[in-house]
Amino acid sequence: MNVTLMGFMGSGKTTVGRILASRLDWDFIDTDHLIEARMGRTVPELFSERGEGAFRELEAAVIQEVSRGDRQVIATGGGAVMDPANRLALRLGGIVVHLKASPEVLWKRVSGSDRPLAQDPLAFRERFQERLSHYQQIPLQIASSGSASRVAERILEAIRAEPRRISVPLAGREYPIILEPNAIAQLGSLMADHLEPGRCLLVTNPHLEARYGEVARASLAAAGWDPHMAVIPAGERFKRMQSAMQLYDRAIDVRLERQNPVVALGGGVIGDLAGFVAATFNRGVPFVQVPTSLLAQIDSSVGGKVAVNHPRGKNLIGAFHQPKLVIADPLMLHTLPRRELVAGLAEMIKYGIILDAPFFERLEDELPGLLERRLDALIPAIARCCELKAQVVLEDERESGLRAILNFGHTLGHAVEAETKYQSYLHGEAVALGMVAAGAIARELGFFSDIEQTRLTSLLHRAGLPTTLGALSAERLVAAMGHDKKVQSGRLRWVLPGALGQARLHSDVPTPLVSKILHSLGAL
Repeated sequence: MNVTLMGFMGSGKTTVGRILASRLDWDFIDTDHLIEARMGRTVPELFSERGEGAFRELEAAVIQEVSRGDRQVIATGGGAVMDPANRLALRLGGIVVHLKASPEVLWKRVSGSDRPLAQDPLAFRERFQERLSHYQQIPLQIASSGSASRVAERILEAIRAEPRRISVPLAGREYPIILEPNAIAQLGSLMADHLEPGRCLLVTNPHLEARYGEVARASLAAAGWDPHMAVIPAGERFKRMQSAMQLYDRAIDVRLERQNPVVALGGGVIGDLAGFVAATFNRGVPFVQVPTSLLAQIDSSVGGKVAVNHPRGKNLIGAFHQPKLVIADPLMLHTLPRRELVAGLAEMIKYGIILDAPFFERLEDELPGLLERRLDALIPAIARCCELKAQVVLEDERESGLRAILNFGHTLGHAVEAETKYQSYLHGEAVALGMVAAGAIARELGFFSDIEQTRLTSLLHRAGLPTTLGALSAERLVAAMGHDKKVQSGRLRWVLPGALGQARLHSDVPTPLVSKILHSLGAL
């Protein structure tokens, strides 16, 4: 694997790259310096004598060459990001880092130098804006402020972590969860280890297609796959039967056969939708999960529950269809909007409350590192969540008993989502509200202590999750909960904590108590 530093001129790629290579004990390559050594001319001289176009051709050839190496820190020229072939080669070769800074800071660093593109401040800013959207697509974003040594340390903090593999040992259908930085660049070969290469349907949304589609397709093709893309609009409201029908049409158009997998490249919405299609097309085809959100990596991608929503309830139309493998790339979380990262933390906290008190305590201590997206915090926490879910799925694959405790927080959470038409709250935010409500009910019934409820609410609040309801009708929420798929024999089942690390199902929670708790949390 390589680490490549990209960024606009003045971002410190060469200086930081040398320090980073020294810390890793890897080779350092500056593509500009390599070109200068081979051509016997400086970059300004090459620009002057041959023009920028000729220089970019030299640069592209060098990048194609060095990207095939290993254990290298590569610093590219600022304009290398404009060439799609450069971006793809470097992404397939390892981790790519954007050293980011404002154009004002960058101009202060380079003005007065002999750099050919740093002679005019207006042209400098125009170039910066021209390249900015490409820089923003780079997986790892690191601020280049402070000393070069500190910037190098930030990069090391972000990338240093051991990959993990967790097994879901279902009888006859065992599958691995592969948790590895930059796994997206190895997607094709990882799939080929478990499935015979051939056609595959790669399902994603427009945002993820722009960010990861190119590298995913290239990785699949390099390993002998024939990938066909299907792009569904982003958002929970598109997890519906109409979207499934679009995917069935696409699968028929590309002649997907029973042995050809459906690959879900996305968060919970894409995973649930693509999995539902995989479960039902041709009476079931192989399914591969490539979760891109924290929520999907720790929860929805594991366990085989797939579904689409009905206008009157979430996940009412679904199936159990286990994946052949789950490939989770934690580097993807670095470009995840902060709100979505925080929403995923709700499900992480859920595991601690219902199954693992020491893990909950660890989350209390390590929350800052998780919010900073440090891989040395994220990978162990994600792995623990996957281990816990795998244990539950092994005992109760089809949610006839123990697995139902994974619905902690979801009773009210699903009602909140349905009442707001899946547009006001992310799933994890709604689940956070549901956990606070369930904890408060358990406290009223004497199962959960005041201290434990305070710790739960405090951790959710520190993570940036909502803990109070606002402008929602308690009466309508109670009615919405009555349509939930967890209703059994006409009685709503609540998952209530008994203590940190313990939870069980209750079907005898009085409706007046539920209403009282909802009002106490701010419902109308």
